[in-house]
Amino acid sequence: MNILRPMVTIALGIVLFSGCLLSDVDPGISNPGSSLPDRHPLDESEYRRFTLDNGLKVIIVADPKFNLSAAAMSVAVGSLSDPENQSGLAHFLEHMLFLGTEKYPDVGDYSAYLRSNGGYSNAYTSGDHTNYHFEVRHEVFEGALDRFSQFFLAPLFTPEFTEREMNAVHSEHQKNLENDRWRSLQIRRSHYNPGHPANHFSTGNLETLRGVTRDHLLRFYDQHYSANRMTLALAGKTSLDEMDAWVRRYFSQVPNRDLSRNAFPTEYLTPRPVLRVLRIEPIKDIRQLQIEFPLPPFRSYFESKPDHLLGFILGYEGAGSLLSLLKKEGLATSLGAGVGEDTEDFGSFFISIELTPKGEEYYETILSLTMSFIRELQESGYPSHLFEERAVMARLDELYSDRGEGAARARFLSNQLQSYPMEIAEREPYLYLRQDENAYALLLRHLRPDNMLVILAAKGVYTDQTEPIYGTAYNYSEDSGRAYQSLLNPRHNNALFLPKANPFIPSEIDVLSERPVQLLDEDGLSLYYSQDLEFRRPKGTLSFRVRQ
Repeated sequence: MNILRPMVTIALGIVLFSGCLLSDVDPGISNPGSSLPDRHPLDESEYRRFTLDNGLKVIIVADPKFNLSAAAMSVAVGSLSDPENQSGLAHFLEHMLFLGTEKYPDVGDYSAYLRSNGGYSNAYTSGDHTNYHFEVRHEVFEGALDRFSQFFLAPLFTPEFTEREMNAVHSEHQKNLENDRWRSLQIRRSHYNPGHPANHFSTGNLETLRGVTRDHLLRFYDQHYSANRMTLALAGKTSLDEMDAWVRRYFSQVPNRDLSRNAFPTEYLTPRPVLRVLRIEPIKDIRQLQIEFPLPPFRSYFESKPDHLLGFILGYEGAGSLLSLLKKEGLATSLGAGVGEDTEDFGSFFISIELTPKGEEYYETILSLTMSFIRELQESGYPSHLFEERAVMARLDELYSDRGEGAARARFLSNQLQSYPMEIAEREPYLYLRQDENAYALLLRHLRPDNMLVILAAKGVYTDQTEPIYGTAYNYSEDSGRAYQSLLNPRHNNALFLPKANPFIPSEIDVLSERPVQLLDEDGLSLYYSQDLEFRRPKGTLSFRVRQ
């Protein structure tokens, strides 16, 4: 009997980076990836940043490759500033700003102008900011900016549209009634410290907005909307000089009420020596375990990014990871970790785990393993090698990732300008400037049993209460006994350890040969490498030919 061995020919059309690997980098280098170029050779974008005399901060980006022009205004006020008896007022005001201004009183003028010119507009209200944004054809960008600026100069808040927009807000709320994310969010908020602004209903409905008048809107607008609380971003193919002139022409008169920033208490969930568990009956057939840890504000640590570093470690899926162990035990299918709500005064860190049926039953085991891994991280010390790896990968992301355009790009830039220094606002996500062991240790110290809230969402969980706004069935329990005590001193688990150094992290990106290079020529296998120079973006192609 003749056995024919398959012949496999593999052609790799991927960008391979040459040069030294991260493991070869001198550990004394404080800025990994510094040998990489400052920008991509095809990147033609230009930035300009400045502050108007009225205190309005501005960032503009010009790029000849943009298909649309866009603008966004971020205002440093959101639902956390709602009056106590008017939940959703910040969101309602966001809606009302679209309904006519003194210069353009027609309620449909702004939207019609954008739609007729291939554009659209939108807005959203977050906890600590509200963002208004639009995109449109380049040729009519100036006209759109003129109309947009009037939102912040002379809105009408026409009384005749008040009821209509209340109904629109209520309709938006009704749309969320069967959304498990909103339902879970509201139950969590209702268990935060009474009196803290985070313990609130953010979007509003007809009941919470009943009685709101134009005077209420004007009062809120005057109390919170001020040029010195605003950040504006423009993105288009028009020259920087021309966009600069437009900004000064249309936004210099935005009133500066010289308002101080809104401040909130740092502690929204007081630590207690108990295991706090919320069991929630979801709409969808899901099994999910979330662990929320309240944090102090961490935005000021943007140079060292301890929260990003810890999120990467906890969400890692390779050998030694929490997820790999949970999968091996048949308890979970996926895991994610990272910062949740983030303000200048407080934040949160989440670990979210998708459970198997067994994982739902043994969720306390998962909590114990999670705390075991956190203790391992505390005892292992600062992972300097992982910081260097993340720094290099972030620089590569900055060079090669598509940062988008249009309203999404403008929205991102305006929000970044609210939170980070103007000089590095657009680059902040990619900058790992220095290692900070103390900040990393501080973050880990907040990941402890008495400072967490556990949310278990699954069909058929025990419930004995109903959340009044969304009608969600849930149960809340506190346990200071065995379940809690087991988390205080979790057992060491040899299967849990930090990710090892990745030897394939590049620190140089020299262009290799343009012609295919044969890497392997063995019995049954030919392997070629061919550089793709057309797009200069990482791209992979695997072609297999099997002969039998």
